[in-house]
Amino acid sequence: MSLGMVGLKDLLKDVTFAMLGYDMIADPDKVRISWPKGGQPDWNIDDDICFLRISAADDPYNRQRDVSYSDNILNLTRTDQYTRVLQVYYIFYGPNSFDRAADVRYKILLPEWKYKLAQGDVFPVPDIPEPIRAPELFQGQWWERSDLIIRFNQFISQQTTVPFIESADITIKQEDGKEEVIHVPVP
Repeated sequence: MSLGMVGLKDLLKDVTFAMLGYDMIADPDKVRISWPKGGQPDWNIDDDICFLRISAADDPYNRQRDVSYSDNILNLTRTDQYTRVLQVYYIFYGPNSFDRAADVRYKILLPEWKYKLAQGDVFPVPDIPEPIRAPELFQGQWWERSDLIIRFNQFISQQTTVPFIESADITIKQEDGKEEVIHVPVP
């Protein structure tokens, strides 16, 4: 079964925590999926923080479908398999933001992290652009910020049960207006 968006967020958050060497228990807010509800930073200018924004990317590759059918006595099972293309934005704040972004760019392609992601059928696309340093002005102070964008392919498999036709009624109309209905069971 393919990971849904919640499972995908959890997987990417866990891998990011581990790649950056953060302790999820001691520093649970170092890697975040959501922004503060108050609309302003709830961390200090010198804190290293990473936000993940995960979205599906429009890509010709995710429009290709492999459809197959398998049958049993009463039903067909339709299996649709395809690749969902994801775009993950890593938004780093703090004095080490650029170095943290560069670490993720490098480490995401190491076997241990590729293996961990593969457990959720998620695979990084290796053509990863350089991080972009983009300091952000907030209340008269420049906050260090660096952004990294990584694309991932996620294998998706979905199944649907398609019932067989069990019987059919055939209506025969004759020229004189008479009708005859024949019930035909399907073997």
